[in-house]
Amino acid sequence: MVPRKIMAVAAGIVLMLCMPVLFLSCERDTGAPAANGSSGSDPFKTFQEGGTIEFTVQGQPYTVQITECLYNNTEGDYPDNVEITGAGTQVYFSNEAKMNDDAQGLSDFATIVGKPLPLWTETAETMEITVTGRGKYTISGGALTLERFEHGMEGRDWWEGRIELKLKTEHGDTPVSGTFKTCIVPVW
Repeated sequence: MVPRKIMAVAAGIVLMLCMPVLFLSCERDTGAPAANGSSGSDPFKTFQEGGTIEFTVQGQPYTVQITECLYNNTEGDYPDNVEITGAGTQVYFSNEAKMNDDAQGLSDFATIVGKPLPLWTETAETMEITVTGRGKYTISGGALTLERFEHGMEGRDWWEGRIELKLKTEHGDTPVSGTFKTCIVPVW
């Protein structure tokens, strides 16, 4: 009987020593998305629709609220496009290269990281942006550059990057640049 008790006590000691290791291996990475879109966390995070564009104009910071951002994967000869909307804001950027899914069935955003997506001039929509504290402007040109992304749950992903726009003003086309952070929904 003594050997069984010793074995039980030894097994208990081993289990107690191993438990912290088991718990440490279950921690999730909650850091910012990596440049390649991998956060190291599984399962994916849940993102809420919306986001912001941050501009600095003549030394003053300005924010544009985004209510919805869609990545529209189109068929045929039409380019894919990114549609950004908000109160008084509607902007489209095109991706002539088209988007495919990666090996895990997720949108392969890695193919466009660092590549400026130009303003989509083929759309019939009037593109404009409302900059809080400055007013509404028609957009005549620009580009959106994805720098970081993260895949999320429920068909909602996260994008961060740079945005450059040419705004029509009383002084002619005025270039502005800034950053954006937004939830984006791929639409197939």
